[in-house]
Amino acid sequence: PPRSTPKPSSAASDVYKRQEVLTDKDTLFVAIVAEVAGKRISARIPVRVRQPGQAFRTTYRSSADSSVQEFTVVPPKPFRPNNTYGLILALHGASVPSGWVEGCYTPKSWAFVVGPTNRRPYGFDWQDWGRIDALEVLNQMIKRYRIEPDRIYLTGHSMGGHGTWHVGLHHADLFAAIAPSAGWTSFNLYVPFFMRRTYIYAPPKLRSIRNMALREDRAEVFLKNALNLPVYILQGGDDDEVPPVHARIMFQGLKQLGYDVTYQEIPGKKHWWDQEGVDGTACVNYPALIEFLRNRVRNPVPRKVVFKTTDLGLNNRMYWVQIDQLVRLYRDATVVAEVKSTHQLDLETSNIAQFTIFPPKDLIELGILHFKVNNQRLSTRLRNYSPITFSRTRRGRFVLRRPRHKGLWKRPGLYGPIKDAYFSPFIFVYGTTGTPEETRVNLHIARNKAQKWWYRGNGWVRVIPDTSITRSIIENYNLILFGGPGSNLITRRIATQLPISIHGHRVKFGDKKLPQKHLAVKVVYPNPLNREKLVLVNAGTDLQGMKLVEVLDTLHASAGLPDYVIYGKGIKTQGWGGMVAAGFFDGKWKLDPSLGIVILQ
Repeated sequence: PPRSTPKPSSAASDVYKRQEVLTDKDTLFVAIVAEVAGKRISARIPVRVRQPGQAFRTTYRSSADSSVQEFTVVPPKPFRPNNTYGLILALHGASVPSGWVEGCYTPKSWAFVVGPTNRRPYGFDWQDWGRIDALEVLNQMIKRYRIEPDRIYLTGHSMGGHGTWHVGLHHADLFAAIAPSAGWTSFNLYVPFFMRRTYIYAPPKLRSIRNMALREDRAEVFLKNALNLPVYILQGGDDDEVPPVHARIMFQGLKQLGYDVTYQEIPGKKHWWDQEGVDGTACVNYPALIEFLRNRVRNPVPRKVVFKTTDLGLNNRMYWVQIDQLVRLYRDATVVAEVKSTHQLDLETSNIAQFTIFPPKDLIELGILHFKVNNQRLSTRLRNYSPITFSRTRRGRFVLRRPRHKGLWKRPGLYGPIKDAYFSPFIFVYGTTGTPEETRVNLHIARNKAQKWWYRGNGWVRVIPDTSITRSIIENYNLILFGGPGSNLITRRIATQLPISIHGHRVKFGDKKLPQKHLAVKVVYPNPLNREKLVLVNAGTDLQGMKLVEVLDTLHASAGLPDYVIYGKGIKTQGWGGMVAAGFFDGKWKLDPSLGIVILQ
């Protein structure tokens, strides 16, 4: 922008004159005049006029890519700034923008209604970047307004109903109650995979790798996490888009667990429906559903906690229990923790190598604290309310000790799989040191991926050559590299420190070279140039292999890519049946045969 305000052009002056005419309507046209590279540019920006108390759209800056994302707020009515309020976080369905809440929900006297955008109307099924968007909007509201932390609720319809299951069960400790409406449970039930090429051609173990990557998306697997989370399920009885079987499965599962669940199936109603006498849209603003939420208050420190997970990169803490490491990665793992008395804690674990408890002051007294861990008894003197860590020995027993980690280890933010590289600030780096054709292909793929990120994620990413990498970039960004060691300087610098790399037009996989030719490689790993950030290498053994990098993408829900994939041209016709290798690294970022598959033929 210029240092002083420029004199508006005649066109801009006309806009200012029109502004005066339109101030009594719901839209203004604001004149924007900017100077770029010596050129003056003017534009008219329509701005919606909102009165105090009316619903409005606002924005925040994403922590993932610094892009500006919008959300819609329906304020309480009446709204008094000095009062505290509850918050209903409402997740929209597929093809619906964030502003849907404005027309579907009537203002509440006791709570804000807030609609995140999931980065775009279709978004990511409220998984991955959609889940991050919902949580960031929640945090923005807490920062901006006087929100009661124990009166935060989650609801949503259709895809938003699925998002309510997914976000609610993985972050059960954030909400006082959840209320999915017409919410599908998981991809496997909603859009079955059995007719896809991957499930026809890929061998069982390859399919199991993909299933492990998608396990976190199966909401029905994590119902146990709702022990302290009341649930209201709303469903149209004649819904032919999300059939009632989804809601009934979840209701029966929660009912069998003995949890606080209410199921309301409305006969004769389809997917999107209204009802006489109900303000707003009945399938989301249903009076009994809203009243159910209003009457619930979160207990931030429950006596008993059940925490089940498969992916510590998604979330590793529930209430006062934190899971630090798993015995077998990407398999179901559970901690059941219960305060039996002010000096006694009972703990049951499954597939847990290390976990930490944060002794709740409201339930535990200082002094000798006894533990029963999987029928093993331990004790310690609790002098303050510092965290207590339990580590599993090789013999399967637990000991009390501080967490110790040497070298690389998987932890939130540095956990994988491939999509994890896009969850915090990232930058695209294309190789320029190969042949002109290799440089052209590297740049083309980087630009194509950047365009996909803009289209799918409503975000932007810098695309720079490998010769422009600086220490500041290495320190602050995950690097998404395009090009193998023969054409990308950064890939070349780190190749010998990666467990999977390209040498002499062959893929080096651990201590062996794969015999196949013309392969594409995608691998995520802690950046050897900065172990606090990730690097995602997109490379080919040759130009033909590099062109295949475009085929598999992780920038959408249900991608199911693990920490590494290696494949040939068969990927185009056989899906995962064209894979040469795929899998996860272990907890120390090493190759583990039990977590992957390699096909040497």
